Amino acid sequence: MNRPTSGTLLSAMQNSIIEISDLRYQIAEDWKMSLETTLSADIVTAMKAKDQTRLTALRMLKTALMNKNIEKGRDLETAEELAVLSMLVKQRRDSIDQYTKGGRTDLADKEQAEIVILETYQPASASDEEIAAAVAAAVGETGAPVRPSTARRSATP
Repeated sequence: MNRPTSGTLLSAMQNSIIEISDLRYQIAEDWKMSLETTLSADIVTAMKAKDQTRLTALRMLKTALMNKNIEKGRDLETAEELAVLSMLVKQRRDSIDQYTKGGRTDLADKEQAEIVILETYQPASASDEEIAAAVAAAVGETGAPVRPSTARRSATP
């Protein structure tokens, strides 16, 4: 049986790491292109359908992403794009609060419609059951003791 020398083993490991890195980069680029492509296609669809609310929200998202891209001086990473998206949703929620306090339900409804459109571009959130299962799995793997007060608190909705 031929054992690989440390040089060939190291070289093989480096090649594997490079391949994994290239794959991760390609996945990120594919997602980014699909977001840009989807966003552009959805803008065209909204224009053709004359859906002004959707068109406004999508243009605002595209502009915010482009502005952040210019600010950073490089292409945004996926996490940065999601942060921009989250920031826009948060701004809309703050606006809804202000419009509701000011008695402008028409503007609050418009902001709510934009939130619904923007949320379609966010990844799905984990459900309470999925979070509880992940916590239980982590506790099981680590063997961490569960305090009775913590278990009782997490069991109640």
